[in-house]
Amino acid sequence: MGLLGGFKQHDSPENDEHVQEAAHFAVGQISPGLKLEKVLSAHKQVVAGTNFKLVLQTSSGNFEATVFKGLGGEAEMKLVDYKRAEGGADEAGGKLGGTKEVSTDDKDVKAAAQEVVKQLSAQSNSLEKMELAEVLSAHSKVHGGGTVYDLKLRLSQGSLPDTTVQAEVTRTLKDTYEVGTINKLP
Repeated sequence: MGLLGGFKQHDSPENDEHVQEAAHFAVGQISPGLKLEKVLSAHKQVVAGTNFKLVLQTSSGNFEATVFKGLGGEAEMKLVDYKRAEGGADEAGGKLGGTKEVSTDDKDVKAAAQEVVKQLSAQSNSLEKMELAEVLSAHSKVHGGGTVYDLKLRLSQGSLPDTTVQAEVTRTLKDTYEVGTINKLP
């Protein structure tokens, strides 16, 4: 355990279940689609609970995060702060604001696409049910408020001709989907 009030470096964060729990929690809060690859460093501060200062290697580059865990076994965790770590990912897709291609079969892409279908169906006055025929392409971009998906979708609606749309959908840190722009493509 650390010195009361001061941060103490943790020598083997990969072997500490509390550090690993805080790291997985932080990554899930930063962006639900993000995957933790490794805890690069960890510092603990004992207060009325524990603060964890973490440097995390993820599927989208490196992040610095601070997680607070209150006292008690069932205490809730809170992501206090996070930012892109210096010298983060080398590829554009891993940098905050950079765009990367995502599998069209990704569960978050499918959920975002269904949110577009739901919104367009609510706006339609057709008796024919609108359905997602295919996700043609998907790109994502991580930002402070979650993950933004840029989707190209083919939609079917009964006997009507298929429609292709370009849509922007944000998966927020609260794990909800917010549809931004939807443009019909030729």
